[in-house]
Amino acid sequence: MSTRSSVYLAEKAASLQQALEFFLTGQNQLERHLVFLAQIDFWDWEIETLMFAFENYEVRSRAWNSVQGLLNGITANKLNVKLSEKQERSLRVERGTWRSNRKVKVVAPTSELVQLLETWHQVLDVCEPLIRTPQKQIDAFGLNCKADLSGYRKVAEDIEVPDEPEDEPEATE
Repeated sequence: MSTRSSVYLAEKAASLQQALEFFLTGQNQLERHLVFLAQIDFWDWEIETLMFAFENYEVRSRAWNSVQGLLNGITANKLNVKLSEKQERSLRVERGTWRSNRKVKVVAPTSELVQLLETWHQVLDVCEPLIRTPQKQIDAFGLNCKADLSGYRKVAEDIEVPDEPEDEPEATE
C-alpha cells in the first residue's frame, strides 16, 4: 500500500513555515524581529497547536480507518450518538467496502514538522540577542521578565519521522 501526506497537516505546516520565514527574510529585519517578539506567545501557541495535531494524528486517523474506530472516537468524546441497527449496518457495509478498496494510507508529514521546528529555532536564535536582561539581574531585583527564549524551544520527541510518502491522488481525510 502506498502512502501520502495528510493534506490538512501539510497545508498547516506550510502556512506556518511561510509565516516564520517572513521573520527571517526581507527588509527591516530589526522591526520584523521586534514584531515577532511582541507576538511570540501567539506564534508559540500556533506551533504548540500544530505539534498537538501531529502527535495525536494516529489516534484521530482511526476514525477514518474503520467503523469501530469511528464509534470508539465518538464514545471517547462522550457524545451520545445513537445509530439504529440499520444505520450501523449500512455504515459498516459502505465504509468496509470503501476501506477495503483503498490503496493509499494517509500519514502525518512529520519531516515537514521537523523542518518547521528548525525554522522556529532559527527565528528564536536571531531574536534572542535582543533580550538584554541577564538572569543575574532578574534574580537580584525580582524582575518579571525573561533572560532568554529557552522556554519557547520545542522538541518533537514523540513524533516518528517515517520515509517520505509517495505522492498519490488526493483523497479526503
